Amino acid sequence: MAVHTPLLPGLKGGNRMDPVSAKMSKSDPDGSVLIHDAPEDIRRKLSKAYCPPEAEGNPVLAICRYIIFQRQDVMRIERPERFGGNLEVKGYDELERTYLAGKLHPMDLKNGTATALAEALAPAREYFQKKPENLERMRGVLAEVKKLR
Repeated sequence: MAVHTPLLPGLKGGNRMDPVSAKMSKSDPDGSVLIHDAPEDIRRKLSKAYCPPEAEGNPVLAICRYIIFQRQDVMRIERPERFGGNLEVKGYDELERTYLAGKLHPMDLKNGTATALAEALAPAREYFQKKPENLERMRGVLAEVKKLR
């Protein structure tokens, strides 16, 4: 039995002709989000993320599609009244339509995604804060696996 998931594009964007080279990778600290990243790190990384006005190859929309909307039905995007006020989108399809229609600014999408992702990763982050030795153990295993390649 195997579990297959799509590769998420790296936060910095990448080569559309070679999607594997553009995938999210922990080897690029600012090109990926780690499960133990602090909310401020997630916000910083996503604020610089590649976010084109299209769905394909858009890492911010990919995070929403494959992570955020897999665990919740509604995503709240907070924004100032002068930019339309707060927005609640019900499902990924509505988010994508709203964004592609130009009714949601890329920075608002990034901020809303960062907030939702930080909430989604909170249990893992809290676990590793309570048990830092397990994070170090995991890093050690990953280093050993990397040597084998």
